[in-house]
Amino acid sequence: MGSRQQAQYSVIGDTVNLASRIEHLCRDYHVDVLIGEETHRQCSYYLATGQAVEVTVRGRHEASKVYEVVGLQHEEELRVF
Repeated sequence: MGSRQQAQYSVIGDTVNLASRIEHLCRDYHVDVLIGEETHRQCSYYLATGQAVEVTVRGRHEASKVYEVVGLQHEEELRVF
């Protein structure tokens, strides 16, 4: 967004809205990090998580699964770029 002289970057869409809603749930559940089902599916090999909790977030009719991230696993295989 913006002009050639000044640009501002942003992300929009359903996925971003869901991520924002999940982030706000951290306060309600008194946890540091919550992730959604798709992130869990893609990262569960490296992330140790608690049991899934189904929540209905504002703006959605269907429930979404969220997981608390409690730590890392297989850290020796992680590479930092």
